[in-house]
Amino acid sequence: MNLKLLLILFNMLNLILGDKIATFPGTLLASNYSTQFSHIIGISVEECALKCLSNIDCVAFLIAENCSIYTFDQLISVQNVVSANETVGIKINGSDSETCPSSFSSLNLTGSVRELSYEFITTNTPGLFNFSQSSCPNDWKLFRRVRGYYCIKPYFFDRYLIYNKSFCNPYSSYLSGFDNQNEVDYIYTEMINEFPDITGAESLAIDGNRNISCYNNTTISCNDFEWTNNYSSYPTFINWNTGQPSGETREGIQENCLAFRAFLGPIYYANDIICSDKVRGYVCGKPVGDWDE
Repeated sequence: MNLKLLLILFNMLNLILGDKIATFPGTLLASNYSTQFSHIIGISVEECALKCLSNIDCVAFLIAENCSIYTFDQLISVQNVVSANETVGIKINGSDSETCPSSFSSLNLTGSVRELSYEFITTNTPGLFNFSQSSCPNDWKLFRRVRGYYCIKPYFFDRYLIYNKSFCNPYSSYLSGFDNQNEVDYIYTEMINEFPDITGAESLAIDGNRNISCYNNTTISCNDFEWTNNYSSYPTFINWNTGQPSGETREGIQENCLAFRAFLGPIYYANDIICSDKVRGYVCGKPVGDWDE
Protein backbone atom coordinates (compact mmCIF):
# COMPACT_ATOMS: atom_id res chain seq x y z
CA MET A 1 0.00 0.00 0.00
CA ASN A 2 3.06 2.24 0.31
CA LEU A 3 1.56 4.16 3.22
CA LYS A 4 3.55 6.71 5.13
CA LEU A 5 2.22 8.23 8.30
CA LEU A 6 3.61 11.63 9.15
CA LEU A 7 3.56 11.53 12.93
CA ILE A 8 3.23 15.27 13.33
CA LEU A 9 1.71 16.09 16.69
CA PHE A 10 1.21 19.74 15.93
CA ASN A 11 1.80 21.51 19.23
CA MET A 12 2.63 24.96 17.89
CA LEU A 13 0.17 27.40 19.48
CA ASN A 14 -1.81 24.33 20.60
CA LEU A 15 -3.50 24.09 17.20
CA ILE A 16 -5.39 20.87 16.46
CA LEU A 17 -3.38 18.93 18.99
CA GLY A 18 -3.13 15.23 18.15
CA ASP A 19 -4.25 15.30 14.50
CA LYS A 20 -2.08 13.37 12.06
CA ILE A 21 -1.56 13.28 8.32
CA ALA A 22 -1.43 10.00 6.40
CA THR A 23 0.30 10.42 3.04
CA PHE A 24 0.42 8.08 0.06
CA PRO A 25 0.90 8.24 -3.73
CA GLY A 26 -2.45 8.88 -5.34
CA THR A 27 -5.06 11.39 -6.40
CA LEU A 28 -8.28 12.95 -5.16
CA LEU A 29 -11.63 14.11 -6.50
CA ALA A 30 -13.16 17.39 -5.42
CA SER A 31 -16.36 19.26 -6.26
CA ASN A 32 -16.20 20.64 -9.78
CA TYR A 33 -17.72 23.94 -8.62
CA SER A 34 -15.21 24.36 -5.80
CA THR A 35 -11.72 25.78 -5.80
CA GLN A 36 -8.79 24.86 -3.60
CA PHE A 37 -8.88 26.68 -0.28
CA SER A 38 -5.14 27.21 -0.58
CA HIS A 39 -2.69 26.73 -3.44
CA ILE A 40 0.96 27.01 -2.40
CA ILE A 41 3.86 26.86 -4.84
CA GLY A 42 7.12 25.01 -4.32
CA ILE A 43 6.93 23.41 -0.86
CA SER A 44 7.65 19.88 0.34
CA VAL A 45 5.20 17.19 1.41
CA GLU A 46 6.10 17.80 5.05
CA GLU A 47 5.57 21.55 4.70
CA CYS A 48 2.23 20.96 2.96
CA ALA A 49 1.19 18.62 5.78
CA LEU A 50 1.99 21.32 8.33
CA LYS A 51 -0.08 23.81 6.33
CA CYS A 52 -3.02 21.38 6.43
CA LEU A 53 -2.63 20.73 10.16
CA SER A 54 -2.52 24.44 10.93
CA ASN A 55 -5.66 25.09 8.84
CA ILE A 56 -8.72 24.18 10.90
CA ASP A 57 -10.84 23.55 7.77
CA CYS A 58 -8.32 21.34 5.92
CA VAL A 59 -9.16 17.63 5.55
CA ALA A 60 -6.79 16.67 2.72
CA PHE A 61 -4.12 17.95 0.36
CA LEU A 62 -2.67 17.01 -3.01
CA ILE A 63 0.91 17.81 -3.89
CA ALA A 64 2.79 17.43 -7.14
CA GLU A 65 4.85 20.51 -7.95
CA ASN A 66 2.52 22.58 -5.77
CA CYS A 67 0.50 22.05 -2.60
CA SER A 68 -3.30 22.27 -2.94
CA ILE A 69 -5.34 22.13 0.26
CA TYR A 70 -8.96 20.95 0.29
CA THR A 71 -11.61 21.62 2.90
CA PHE A 72 -14.54 19.84 4.53
CA ASP A 73 -17.05 21.12 1.94
CA GLN A 74 -14.97 20.31 -1.15
CA LEU A 75 -13.64 16.76 -0.94
CA ILE A 76 -15.41 13.80 -2.62
CA SER A 77 -12.88 10.94 -2.57
CA VAL A 78 -9.19 10.00 -2.42
CA GLN A 79 -7.44 7.06 -4.07
CA ASN A 80 -4.14 5.29 -3.49
CA VAL A 81 -2.35 4.88 -6.85
CA VAL A 82 1.11 3.36 -6.43
CA SER A 83 2.41 4.66 -9.77
CA ALA A 84 1.10 8.21 -9.29
CA ASN A 85 3.47 11.16 -9.47
CA GLU A 86 1.34 13.00 -6.93
CA THR A 87 1.04 12.65 -3.16
CA VAL A 88 -2.21 12.74 -1.23
CA GLY A 89 -2.43 13.57 2.46
CA ILE A 90 -5.50 13.06 4.63
CA LYS A 91 -6.04 14.49 8.10
CA ILE A 92 -7.19 11.88 10.59
CA ASN A 93 -7.59 11.52 14.33
CA GLY A 94 -4.32 11.01 16.17
CA SER A 95 -3.28 8.11 18.37
CA ASP A 96 -0.56 7.40 20.90
CA SER A 97 1.33 5.20 18.44
CA GLU A 98 4.67 6.43 17.10
CA THR A 99 4.93 3.55 14.60
CA CYS A 100 3.88 3.81 10.97
CA PRO A 101 1.16 1.21 10.22
CA SER A 102 1.65 -1.14 7.30
CA SER A 103 -1.79 -0.60 5.77
CA PHE A 104 -4.89 1.57 5.87
CA SER A 105 -6.73 -1.15 7.78
CA SER A 106 -4.60 -0.27 10.80
CA LEU A 107 -5.68 3.37 10.74
CA ASN A 108 -8.72 5.09 12.19
CA LEU A 109 -9.79 6.95 9.05
CA THR A 110 -11.94 9.49 10.86
CA GLY A 111 -11.50 13.12 11.76
CA SER A 112 -13.32 16.26 12.78
CA VAL A 113 -13.50 19.89 11.71
CA ARG A 114 -15.09 22.53 13.94
CA GLU A 115 -16.77 19.70 15.91
CA LEU A 116 -18.13 18.18 12.68
CA SER A 117 -17.13 14.56 12.06
CA TYR A 118 -16.05 12.89 8.83
CA GLU A 119 -14.75 9.53 7.66
CA PHE A 120 -12.83 8.06 4.72
CA ILE A 121 -14.88 4.98 3.81
CA THR A 122 -13.47 1.99 1.91
CA THR A 123 -15.13 1.01 -1.36
CA ASN A 124 -15.18 -2.05 -3.64
CA THR A 125 -12.41 -0.40 -5.66
CA PRO A 126 -9.04 -1.21 -4.05
CA GLY A 127 -7.40 1.90 -2.60
CA LEU A 128 -10.44 4.14 -3.19
CA PHE A 129 -11.93 5.93 -0.18
CA ASN A 130 -15.08 8.04 -0.33
CA PHE A 131 -15.16 11.10 1.88
CA SER A 132 -18.30 11.02 4.02
CA GLN A 133 -19.64 13.72 6.29
CA SER A 134 -22.91 13.37 8.15
CA SER A 135 -23.44 17.03 8.88
CA CYS A 136 -26.18 17.58 6.26
CA PRO A 137 -29.25 15.47 5.52
CA ASN A 138 -29.30 13.34 2.38
CA ASP A 139 -29.52 15.34 -0.85
CA TRP A 140 -28.38 18.53 0.87
CA LYS A 141 -24.99 20.06 0.03
CA LEU A 142 -22.50 21.36 2.57
CA PHE A 143 -20.77 24.73 2.14
CA ARG A 144 -18.30 26.62 4.27
CA ARG A 145 -19.45 30.15 5.07
CA VAL A 146 -17.83 32.99 6.96
CA ARG A 147 -20.17 32.29 9.88
CA GLY A 148 -19.84 28.49 9.82
CA TYR A 149 -20.91 25.47 7.80
CA TYR A 150 -24.26 25.56 6.02
CA CYS A 151 -26.50 23.04 4.22
CA ILE A 152 -28.25 24.02 0.99
CA LYS A 153 -30.78 22.31 -1.25
CA PRO A 154 -32.72 23.59 -4.28
CA TYR A 155 -36.33 22.45 -4.75
CA PHE A 156 -37.73 22.42 -8.29
CA PHE A 157 -41.28 22.28 -9.67
CA ASP A 158 -42.60 21.01 -12.99
CA ARG A 159 -44.77 24.13 -13.19
CA TYR A 160 -44.74 27.71 -11.95
CA LEU A 161 -46.03 28.26 -8.42
CA ILE A 162 -46.70 31.50 -6.55
CA TYR A 163 -43.80 32.70 -4.39
CA ASN A 164 -44.15 31.53 -0.78
CA LYS A 165 -41.71 32.93 1.75
CA SER A 166 -42.45 30.01 4.12
CA PHE A 167 -41.88 27.21 1.58
CA CYS A 168 -38.70 25.90 3.28
CA ASN A 169 -40.13 25.81 6.81
CA PRO A 170 -41.62 22.26 6.60
CA TYR A 171 -38.11 21.05 5.70
CA SER A 172 -36.71 22.50 8.95
CA SER A 173 -34.91 25.15 6.94
CA TYR A 174 -35.14 28.72 5.69
CA LEU A 175 -35.29 30.45 2.34
CA SER A 176 -31.59 30.95 1.61
CA GLY A 177 -29.44 33.51 -0.09
CA PHE A 178 -25.85 33.04 -1.25
CA ASP A 179 -22.67 33.58 0.74
CA ASN A 180 -19.98 32.75 -1.84
CA GLN A 181 -19.39 31.90 -5.49
CA ASN A 182 -19.29 28.13 -4.85
CA GLU A 183 -22.92 28.25 -3.72
CA VAL A 184 -23.94 30.23 -6.80
CA ASP A 185 -22.14 27.79 -9.11
CA TYR A 186 -23.77 24.81 -7.39
CA ILE A 187 -27.32 26.17 -7.69
CA TYR A 188 -26.76 27.21 -11.30
CA THR A 189 -25.46 23.71 -12.18
CA GLU A 190 -28.43 22.07 -10.45
CA MET A 191 -30.86 24.35 -12.32
CA ILE A 192 -29.37 23.54 -15.72
CA ASN A 193 -29.45 19.82 -14.89
CA GLU A 194 -33.10 20.13 -13.89
CA PHE A 195 -34.09 22.29 -16.88
CA PRO A 196 -31.73 21.14 -19.71
CA ASP A 197 -34.04 22.41 -22.46
CA ILE A 198 -34.31 25.90 -21.05
CA THR A 199 -34.94 28.45 -23.82
CA GLY A 200 -35.40 31.61 -21.79
CA ALA A 201 -34.84 32.06 -18.08
CA GLU A 202 -35.93 30.03 -15.07
CA SER A 203 -36.26 31.60 -11.64
CA LEU A 204 -35.72 30.28 -8.13
CA ALA A 205 -36.87 32.21 -5.07
CA ILE A 206 -34.00 33.22 -2.77
CA ASP A 207 -33.85 35.01 0.55
CA GLY A 208 -33.77 38.78 0.60
CA ASN A 209 -36.26 41.55 1.37
CA ARG A 210 -36.10 45.15 0.34
CA ASN A 211 -35.19 47.27 3.34
CA ILE A 212 -38.48 48.47 4.81
CA SER A 213 -37.25 52.06 4.70
CA CYS A 214 -37.16 51.72 0.91
CA TYR A 215 -40.77 50.68 0.46
CA ASN A 216 -42.47 52.87 -2.16
CA ASN A 217 -39.15 54.60 -2.80
CA THR A 218 -37.46 53.72 -6.10
CA THR A 219 -34.43 55.99 -5.87
CA ILE A 220 -31.11 54.23 -6.48
CA SER A 221 -30.01 54.75 -2.89
CA CYS A 222 -33.07 52.86 -1.69
CA ASN A 223 -32.55 49.64 -3.61
CA ASP A 224 -31.02 47.96 -0.56
CA PHE A 225 -31.92 44.36 0.24
CA GLU A 226 -31.27 42.53 3.47
CA TRP A 227 -31.36 38.93 4.64
CA THR A 228 -34.19 37.75 6.86
CA ASN A 229 -31.79 35.62 8.96
CA ASN A 230 -28.23 35.99 10.21
CA TYR A 231 -26.64 33.05 8.36
CA SER A 232 -25.30 34.96 5.37
CA SER A 233 -22.54 37.51 5.56
CA TYR A 234 -23.02 39.21 2.18
CA PRO A 235 -26.52 39.74 0.79
CA THR A 236 -25.94 39.78 -2.97
CA PHE A 237 -23.10 37.43 -3.90
CA ILE A 238 -24.43 37.29 -7.44
CA ASN A 239 -24.59 39.70 -10.34
CA TRP A 240 -27.57 41.99 -10.60
CA ASN A 241 -29.16 42.05 -14.02
CA THR A 242 -28.73 45.34 -15.90
CA GLY A 243 -30.94 47.95 -14.30
CA GLN A 244 -31.65 45.75 -11.28
CA PRO A 245 -32.81 45.96 -8.60
CA SER A 246 -35.35 48.26 -10.20
CA GLY A 247 -37.91 48.66 -7.42
CA GLU A 248 -40.61 48.77 -10.07
CA THR A 249 -44.27 48.55 -9.20
CA ARG A 250 -46.97 46.61 -11.02
CA GLU A 251 -50.56 47.46 -10.28
CA GLY A 252 -49.33 49.42 -7.29
CA ILE A 253 -47.25 46.55 -5.85
CA GLN A 254 -43.49 47.04 -5.47
CA GLU A 255 -40.84 44.38 -6.20
CA ASN A 256 -39.70 43.67 -2.63
CA CYS A 257 -38.50 40.03 -2.93
CA LEU A 258 -35.60 38.35 -4.78
CA ALA A 259 -35.14 35.63 -7.38
CA PHE A 260 -32.12 33.91 -8.91
CA ARG A 261 -32.57 33.74 -12.70
CA ALA A 262 -30.60 31.32 -14.89
CA PHE A 263 -30.05 31.04 -18.64
CA LEU A 264 -27.89 28.72 -20.71
CA GLY A 265 -24.47 30.24 -21.16
CA PRO A 266 -23.66 30.13 -18.26
CA ILE A 267 -25.66 33.28 -17.53
CA TYR A 268 -27.29 34.09 -14.21
CA TYR A 269 -28.24 37.11 -12.19
CA ALA A 270 -30.38 38.42 -9.34
CA ASN A 271 -33.65 40.17 -9.96
CA ASP A 272 -36.12 41.84 -7.62
CA ILE A 273 -39.63 40.47 -8.01
CA ILE A 274 -43.09 41.02 -6.59
CA CYS A 275 -43.59 38.75 -3.59
CA SER A 276 -46.58 37.11 -5.32
CA ASP A 277 -44.78 36.34 -8.61
CA LYS A 278 -44.45 32.74 -9.80
CA VAL A 279 -41.19 30.78 -9.61
CA ARG A 280 -39.93 27.32 -10.62
CA GLY A 281 -38.44 26.51 -7.23
CA TYR A 282 -36.70 27.61 -4.06
CA VAL A 283 -33.23 27.63 -2.52
CA CYS A 284 -33.48 26.34 1.07
CA GLY A 285 -30.74 26.28 3.67
CA LYS A 286 -29.90 25.79 7.32
CA PRO A 287 -26.80 25.82 9.54
CA VAL A 288 -25.13 22.48 10.22
CA GLY A 289 -26.23 20.86 13.47
CA ASP A 290 -29.50 22.77 13.64
CA TRP A 291 -31.86 20.13 12.25
CA ASP A 292 -34.97 18.78 13.88
CA GLU A 293 -34.68 15.14 14.91
